[in-house]
Amino acid sequence: MANRAGLCNFVSMIIQMNYKGQTTESRVISFLRFPLVLLVLFAYCDFGSFSQSFAAQTITAGIADFISKTIAPVCFNAFFFISGMLFFHEDKFNKDIYFGKLKSRCRSLLVPYIAWNALLLLMLFLTKDITGKPFSFGTSIADIVTTTDNPLWVIRDIILLSILSPVVYLAIKYYSKMHIYVQTGLLMPLFYCIDKSGWWPQWLATPAVFFAIGAYFSINHIDICKVFRRMDVAFLMSVIVAFYYGYANTAYLLMIFLAFCWLGKKAEQGKLPTETMFERASFFIFAYQCIPLGLIVYLVKCGILVFNSEIIALACYIGSPVVIAIIGVFLYSIIDCFLPHLSDILNGDR
Repeated sequence: MANRAGLCNFVSMIIQMNYKGQTTESRVISFLRFPLVLLVLFAYCDFGSFSQSFAAQTITAGIADFISKTIAPVCFNAFFFISGMLFFHEDKFNKDIYFGKLKSRCRSLLVPYIAWNALLLLMLFLTKDITGKPFSFGTSIADIVTTTDNPLWVIRDIILLSILSPVVYLAIKYYSKMHIYVQTGLLMPLFYCIDKSGWWPQWLATPAVFFAIGAYFSINHIDICKVFRRMDVAFLMSVIVAFYYGYANTAYLLMIFLAFCWLGKKAEQGKLPTETMFERASFFIFAYQCIPLGLIVYLVKCGILVFNSEIIALACYIGSPVVIAIIGVFLYSIIDCFLPHLSDILNGDR
C-alpha cells in the first residue's frame, strides 16, 4: 500500500510539473486541439450528403446527421473564438505588436495554407494523369475539395481576421465601455441575426463574431475558466434550449463556454492529460484530412464502397475519423522525425 501511495504521489508530481508554466486557459486550449480536429473529421464524414446507400440506412444516417450537422460544427466557431483569444493575449495592443503578430501568423498560418493547397492541387493533377479522367465531380482523390469544401477555409478566414484585428480591437474597446447590461442586450439581437436572418453573410460575419468574442475576454483580461466556473449546469441546459429553438450558433457559443468552464476545473485539479502525440499532430491531421476523405468520396462514388447495412454504415462513419486521425499521427511522426524542415512548413513551426 505504501508503494502504491508513493507511486500515486510521483504520478501527481509529474502531472503538476507538466502543468507548470501553463495558465489554466492555455492548458485547456492545448487540450482542446485534438477533440476539435476530431469533430472536424466527423463534420466532413457526412457520407449521406453524397451516398444514397448511406442515406438509406436510416438509423446511422440519423446519428450522422445529429453529430455531423448539429454537434460537430461547433469546432469551426471554437477555432475562431480561440484565435481571437490568442491574438490579443498580451497586456496591450499597438502597431509593433500588430505587425509582430502578422509576421507570426504568416509563419504559422499562411505558409502551411499555401503548402497544403499546393499539395492538394498536385494530388489533383496526379490523379487525373493516373485515372485519365477529367476534373469533374467525383473523379479524383481531391474530390473532397469540390464536394464537402476544403477545411483550410478556416485558416484563410483566420488570416483575414488577423489582418482586420485593429478594427476588432477598436470595436471591442468601445463595446467594453458600455454597461454590462447594455453589452448583454446587444448580443441578443446579434445572435438572432446570426441564427435567423437570411441576409446575414455567414461566410465571414459569423467567424468575425466568434473571433471578436474570444478577443473580448483577452482584451479585458477576463479568465474565461474562472468567470464561468460555477455555470456548467446552466450552460448545459441553455445549450439544449438553444438547439431546441433552432439557435445553433447561440448553442455553439454556450458549448464553448461550457467546455472552458468544465475543462478549466479539470485543469486546476491536474486531471487533464498531459500533452500527447495526438495533440501535437492536431494541425497536421486537420490539414491532411482532405486526401483520405477525398479517397473515401472517390470509392463511394465509383461504387466500390457501398453502405448496404446499418453495421457497415455505422462502422465506416465512426471508424473513418478515428483511422484518419491515427494515420495522421503516424505520418506526422515520420515527417517530423526524418524531414523536420518539411514538418515546419506543413505545420507552421508548431
